[in-house]
Amino acid sequence: MFEFRDKKLGPLKFISVSEARARFADCLKEGDCNIVVTRHGVPYKVFVSYEDYLTLKNSAQVANEENKVSLGKTLEAAQTAPQETATSDSPLSGQWSPVAGSVSSTPNKTNS
Repeated sequence: MFEFRDKKLGPLKFISVSEARARFADCLKEGDCNIVVTRHGVPYKVFVSYEDYLTLKNSAQVANEENKVSLGKTLEAAQTAPQETATSDSPLSGQWSPVAGSVSSTPNKTNS
């Protein structure tokens, strides 16, 4: 078991999957720090207290709701913004259209 103190996360203990399996009861008794379970040296799962879990879950839901509101405002602004359309003689003619997702028409070519 490797112990580490993070400035933001507080005390952390890193333990391999096999050691966590062998010492599961001890892992559950750890109350003062979070336990990071590693697989092949890479963080895989985290043991946290139920109170910490609820706090994290609530924070994630609040952030998700804020993102939905922000995205909704952005989509609304995009839908109400004036749209430019290409005419057959405009420089945008024959260009890919983000609205339609395809080429609107072939460009007019003139021989000089």
